[in-house]
Amino acid sequence: MPQQMADSAFYFYYMGSTWEEIADKLNIPIGMVLYTAVHFGWWTKKKLAGSVRAGEKIKRADSAAIDLISDAIVATASLYKIQLAEVIKNPENAKNCPMIPKNYKDFMVLLQMMQSLQTKEVESSKIGNSTPVVNVNIANMGQGNQATQVQAAIVNLAELPASEDDEKDRIELLRLLARVKE
Repeated sequence: MPQQMADSAFYFYYMGSTWEEIADKLNIPIGMVLYTAVHFGWWTKKKLAGSVRAGEKIKRADSAAIDLISDAIVATASLYKIQLAEVIKNPENAKNCPMIPKNYKDFMVLLQMMQSLQTKEVESSKIGNSTPVVNVNIANMGQGNQATQVQAAIVNLAELPASEDDEKDRIELLRLLARVKE
């Protein structure tokens, strides 16, 4: 199997496709897919791709960036609060405070900033613990391919049971094939 096709096949495997689905998508025999999986050690590659250590590094880098940005915002807000306190004590200091709008346009920008923050808060409180919802329509076909009945259902993807059995079966099959190869 050409390397580019093997890479595509691995991608389908990584995304959860069955052996048959991979073979159908690439229009190749299932034996070739299985041989390629064993030859390139797909189960190991998949495990490494989802490595906990790699994920932990990303989480740590993400946390560090968030901490840095948060600290910068806190420091900036603290400086602006001090300047605003001076303006409240003496309105003549307003011209020296960058947070005080100097014209109507700047005031509108400040107002839009405030509204955008409120909108996000309102949206997140409305959504709460959001999970993807899929609307499923199923048409039962009668003679002549005419729909005789249409059923609709809304499926909350978070409520569907996660099946690890399929993945375990796939890994076991790959291990068996690897033993046969040796």
